[in-house]
Amino acid sequence: MPLPKPKKTKRKFYNKYVYKISCILHGAYALRVWSINDIISVAQGGSQPKDNYWAEKNTNDFLYSAADWIKLGLIVQANKDKIQLRVEGNNIDVYTNDRSIYDAIGAEFADDKIVWRRFEPAPGTEQDLLNSKNSVFVKRLPHNKYLYKVYLLPHKLGNHADRVKLSDWLELQVPNITFTSSIRKWLIETRQNWDRRYIYVQDDHTLMMLRLRESGMIGKVYKHIIK
Repeated sequence: MPLPKPKKTKRKFYNKYVYKISCILHGAYALRVWSINDIISVAQGGSQPKDNYWAEKNTNDFLYSAADWIKLGLIVQANKDKIQLRVEGNNIDVYTNDRSIYDAIGAEFADDKIVWRRFEPAPGTEQDLLNSKNSVFVKRLPHNKYLYKVYLLPHKLGNHADRVKLSDWLELQVPNITFTSSIRKWLIETRQNWDRRYIYVQDDHTLMMLRLRESGMIGKVYKHIIK
């Protein structure tokens, strides 16, 4: 089965990495329990470490994919200082700036269904993306007009009345910003630390005006670069 077609990386993952490849392996939680050396050893038939014992059921789940764990483990072991791992369920995301590591993982699992997602920069943008700070590379601006993507921090705002006043003011800034009814509701009601929603902002002047009005609501800001 061929590898999934890569999606284009438009901005750095964790503001650091430009390549991402995702694998599905049984027992992925092992990466939270054991060192990579222990993972390779157990996958090769060795005993699990006594100071980090894992329930037999979980170990059996891990051993279901032992051969694949050896493949991935050896790559990770040889490149520990060049990658970052993220585990969720049986999914493992591998982030790196080294194309050869990204390609090596893909090559190891080219005939399997292990790799299910890949991200890489558009050809010729790798170094620009690495050197950029909070930039998103695009073929055209969102809606052909918005220079910035601004993440919001509702948990840093004041009481309900202040949030309503702020939302009323933001609505007056449309179309220089995007501010929908769902964003308004979210901005008014959200109290937890959650910054995964954003608005588009047209230009530097509008962004400055937002900062002056309520700097506390401004989270990460990404500039769209036409490339």
